[in-house]
Amino acid sequence: MTKFPSTKVCLRMMLCSFLTITILSVAAQQPANPIPVKDTSTATPKEKQLKEVQVSAQAVYVKQTASTISIDLSQIKEAKLWTLADALKQLPGITIDDKGVILYGGKPIALKLNGFVNPALARTMPDKLYAQMANTYSNITIQLHDLRTEQPTLDLTLAPPKEDGFSASIGADLSTLRMGVDGSATVRTGRNLFGITSNYGYSRPPGIETAADVVYFNNPTRLSNSSKLLSGNGSQASFSFSDNFQFSKRHTINIDGQYSGITDTREEKSGVTEYRSDTITRQTTSFRNSTTKWPDNASFGGRVAYVWKLPATKGGASRRLDLSAEYTENRTARNVQLMSEVGKGVASPMDDYSQETSNKNKEQYYFGNFGIDYKKAGKLDIAAKYFIRNYEDFQLMDFLKTNAPAAKQENSNTYNYAAALISFEKRVTEKLSGRVVLKMDYNDNSLNNTGEHFYSSGFQPYLSLMYIIRPGHSIRLESEYTKQRPPLYALTSVKEIFNNGYSVRVGNPYLKPANTITANLNYAGEIGRKRLMVDLKYYHTANELDNYSYAVDSIQYLTYTNLKGVNGAYSRAAYSFSLFKQVAATLSGWVEYNGFRDQQNIKSNAFSRGAGISFMYMHKLNWRLMLTTDYSKRNAYQREGYDAFRTMLMGTYSRRKWRFTGTLTNLQQPWFTSSTGTVTNSYYSFSTMRMQNYDIRIGANYTLGKTLRSGEKGKTVDKNDLGNLQK
Repeated sequence: MTKFPSTKVCLRMMLCSFLTITILSVAAQQPANPIPVKDTSTATPKEKQLKEVQVSAQAVYVKQTASTISIDLSQIKEAKLWTLADALKQLPGITIDDKGVILYGGKPIALKLNGFVNPALARTMPDKLYAQMANTYSNITIQLHDLRTEQPTLDLTLAPPKEDGFSASIGADLSTLRMGVDGSATVRTGRNLFGITSNYGYSRPPGIETAADVVYFNNPTRLSNSSKLLSGNGSQASFSFSDNFQFSKRHTINIDGQYSGITDTREEKSGVTEYRSDTITRQTTSFRNSTTKWPDNASFGGRVAYVWKLPATKGGASRRLDLSAEYTENRTARNVQLMSEVGKGVASPMDDYSQETSNKNKEQYYFGNFGIDYKKAGKLDIAAKYFIRNYEDFQLMDFLKTNAPAAKQENSNTYNYAAALISFEKRVTEKLSGRVVLKMDYNDNSLNNTGEHFYSSGFQPYLSLMYIIRPGHSIRLESEYTKQRPPLYALTSVKEIFNNGYSVRVGNPYLKPANTITANLNYAGEIGRKRLMVDLKYYHTANELDNYSYAVDSIQYLTYTNLKGVNGAYSRAAYSFSLFKQVAATLSGWVEYNGFRDQQNIKSNAFSRGAGISFMYMHKLNWRLMLTTDYSKRNAYQREGYDAFRTMLMGTYSRRKWRFTGTLTNLQQPWFTSSTGTVTNSYYSFSTMRMQNYDIRIGANYTLGKTLRSGEKGKTVDKNDLGNLQK
């Protein structure tokens, strides 16, 4: 697939719940697979443009197979009024949590741009969801089991220029929390397709005040903590370049590079009171300054890819070869200065310190795939992949009230991984299609500090069956067995100190791989202008990788552990319908249950839930107004979440090449107070947080050049093809 640049509109919205409502699509009474008809009306173009649009709850242009779910935005006129989040929620199984993470079946999904994994896209996605217009893209596809990422993967295809020439987009936004500008351009000339994107945003964190009480079970100590954000600001910038060169009809080369960086500065005031048997034994007030700067907080990488294609002859099969090599590096670093005043009790070295922390994650990735597609026999893919990943972290602690030299900790872990995969997909009947993926993999974790090696290998199958009950009604069954290796950051031996020395974060080098069996059942049905989507999921995990907390004396340790087993069930339903000619609504809700069993066979459980409703009004394909409200509560192992409510009012106006948006979020509750609890074997904590909850935003976007849009003819990009332009 041809590599196009990313188009960005900067926005940070404060969302205070897990649930994001499924926003229904709109159509001028079009069927899901419309039949082209000749326009015989005598109305003038202006009269046609001003015709009232009847809002429908139908999902238009959503196509499902055994391996993919996709929506063709270039064929939907109303998409010019959608945000990216609106378009994503047309796809069965997709939700968006309160942090802007895109979920499929309740779990995070990988991200691609024009067929390639894009780390910068993942970093900026929360800002794009409710700011970027959907028709920036021509197609959005969920690869249910991508051979490159080995998990559900969302692939966004940027809209190409209509003909040889260029297309570009310029955007800007201003809100109570953020302002930014961005631009992108795509130039098609001869055999080359060039793309450039750039973006800059400036933001400030929302006002936050926290308070927490910690009670220890094994000693009479009790802590009372409080903190308040005094000031802060940050900025983010990114740049990418790509060139697709088609040197013959069968051969294409892609080269691209990207860079993004972040700065952030914050000043906080905190207080800690230590009790023993309800008597104050120590009391401190601290001021904490933290800073992150370029180039120590950056992500960059490059890629070279090659595609060879042999089209199918009459009665024969098409063939395709993909080869790619890439390098990525992610860096994070932070400098912290803590100065304390001791109001009561004895001074401690932890009262005043300077802390420098950093980590680097480097990866070399190689991937190859050969595919052969017989229309009658089915599609066969044989793939191989190898990557080597290195994780380094570092901490330098200088206790300012002592004469001791600064304490330095370093850690380096290496991860080698290789896998061979075979995928076979076939349409068995007009209504039934299926896909099977078989994988054999091997990995070697090398912990350089300890000199230990951990090896693991396994066979992992995947099955997908898609059945069309009748037109407009489909059901999908997925089942798989997976092995999840521990992430390298969870294996580190570096002990990161925070919370005035009362808390320590450290890895666990003895984590084992987790093994999960999953079964998913999805239903999507349309009756007239009504639509119902239902997702059901069950999973069992042995050696589940999870966060784990415990205490030694009055020091809390935050680390990772393998639970003995977890049983989980997840269900979600969304029902969309039309209220009036121009008004539609969506009701949705979800529940999730997890039963945990730790290594000591101690059982616990967590129950999460959410619900919401949205109303949408559209006028003349130029105006759209949406009101959304929802509730959620999410619990986890050792942690109880908080009840959260969110209300958002969003308006969109489109005129020619201009798009204007305005958003009001949580004006009915400008400040939000939440409470959470943590229960471990050695301590209990209860915390509250009060934070700025509202946001007011305005944005504008202008497009230049000629971009292929709904109903237009021009050069298009063949899906899953890199640089193959067809007339």
